[in-house]
Amino acid sequence: MVPFNLRIDDQQRIIIISGPNAGGKSITLKTVGLLCLMHQAALLTPVDDQSTMGIFEQILTDIGDQQSIEQDLSTYTSHLQNMKVFSENSNRNTLFLIDEFGSGTEPTIGAAIAESILQRLHQLNARGVITTHYGNLKIIASKTEGMQNASMAFDKEALEPTFHLDIGAPGSSFAFEMAQRSGLHEKIVQRARQKIGKKEGRLDFLLTSLQKEKNELDKKLKTIQDQEQNLDKLVKNYERMSAELDVRRKKLKLDEKSLQLQQQTRANKELEKVIREIREDQNLEKAKNLSVRLKKEKSSLESAAKEIHQEILTKSIITKIQKPFEPGDHVRMKMGGLAGTIESIQKNKITVLAGNITLNVKAADIEHSRAPIDIQAERSVVANVQMQQEVYSKIDIRGLRKEEALLRLEQFIDKALMANLHFLEIIHGRGNGVLKSMVRDKFKEYELPFELSHPEAERGGDGVTLVHF
Repeated sequence: MVPFNLRIDDQQRIIIISGPNAGGKSITLKTVGLLCLMHQAALLTPVDDQSTMGIFEQILTDIGDQQSIEQDLSTYTSHLQNMKVFSENSNRNTLFLIDEFGSGTEPTIGAAIAESILQRLHQLNARGVITTHYGNLKIIASKTEGMQNASMAFDKEALEPTFHLDIGAPGSSFAFEMAQRSGLHEKIVQRARQKIGKKEGRLDFLLTSLQKEKNELDKKLKTIQDQEQNLDKLVKNYERMSAELDVRRKKLKLDEKSLQLQQQTRANKELEKVIREIREDQNLEKAKNLSVRLKKEKSSLESAAKEIHQEILTKSIITKIQKPFEPGDHVRMKMGGLAGTIESIQKNKITVLAGNITLNVKAADIEHSRAPIDIQAERSVVANVQMQQEVYSKIDIRGLRKEEALLRLEQFIDKALMANLHFLEIIHGRGNGVLKSMVRDKFKEYELPFELSHPEAERGGDGVTLVHF
């Protein structure tokens, strides 16, 4: 089965199909007629679902040999009677189908009469499909508005038709090629070539050459189209990978700044120690200068972290159109990298299950993840652009006296609540359990629902308390 595309409308009313014998011209013509009749009889038609078909008041056909001894009709006179009906009854709502137009009589006269009938049908605005071997009809179709040439393709190298319909150019009959293919003696074919006139021979040669070049161009065009599709895929992959790489660079910079902020926190501890020492020596000016310098360094780091954080969010929005979240999706926090699975979605609140921890987050704070990602326990620093200072989701109170640890813990919890953090990690160590009990007792003072738990042994076990509000 070889499908074909055909368009007949007000601008392209008449199609003249030429090409080799046994190449599919008559089959194409009959297919057009049968599909129209099936459509008008409310039968299903084997066409593409985007096809459009109209309704004709009459479908006139001249197909095959209708000669009759009884009615004193020869092959050609039967054709002429049909043409008389066509020329007298056709209008813009007529579809006519004429096979081997003008055949059955002396070629020159038959071609002239066929040309006149074709012009008459064109004047009546009738629509139709014609198959022919006459060169003058091909020429008329190429010069007349509302007519279009078409041809059945022929593989000259294999000496066989391909049955493909090509719209826009006339085709050769490939008579010599078909004679050669049928096994006719080579000398007979050569003698026939020499006997045709130079004009006819040149026209046939041009048409066959044109068909061969068209076949080669079609193959090259198909190759180029395939290459363009592959190139488009490569370009899209490159753009996606480039965008992802840019976001990763930003995240690495943010991690670097976060690490520097942690180091700054350690430096603050040293500052407090230095201040105590300086106060003992009554050298307050030195303490003030040192404090101002450290504050400037911290402020600079905070600004850089916030700027990188905003770039990551902006870049993520621009480079990725995130599909809607659904329960069961694997996701991870954009900041910190905490990964889990969506448990439920209610309006703007998304509940995420990360190990034994349940988080309530916003859609803007998470992104899709291909697979569950192990929780990284090294650090978790959140840059909250609404706060004037950095807020941490982790604190280490090991080695501190109970009073100092309690003070640090209160400040840590207050800042976390103001920053609307939902998850906290407190490292207190095992020891004799004093700091662990102090942490639990402290959280009981807050009139907020929360859950306390401990991570796996490799992440600290009983020496770490995890808090989820």
